[in-house]
Amino acid sequence: MDFTETDMVAHHVRMGCTGGMGLKPSDYRTIPLTAYEHFKLHQGVEKEYYDKADLDVDMVMKELLEKYLRDEKGIVINDDHTFDQMELLV
Repeated sequence: MDFTETDMVAHHVRMGCTGGMGLKPSDYRTIPLTAYEHFKLHQGVEKEYYDKADLDVDMVMKELLEKYLRDEKGIVINDDHTFDQMELLV
């Protein structure tokens, strides 16, 4: 397989979810990987890949979801897990 360094894909994180074999986790449980990283990840065990890459997938998913909510929906998640609705300037 040929991949460029810029080919990006959304990897669905299976670790820690209740999905079964053949069931894709929620799109909220994704992290961006290059196509090559994604290919390599699926050649082994998911947790081992994250550990070797020193990747905290829970933190990455949380940060991406918070960014989406803030930038696209105008919702800010506070440190105490409450949220504030912002007015979006369109």
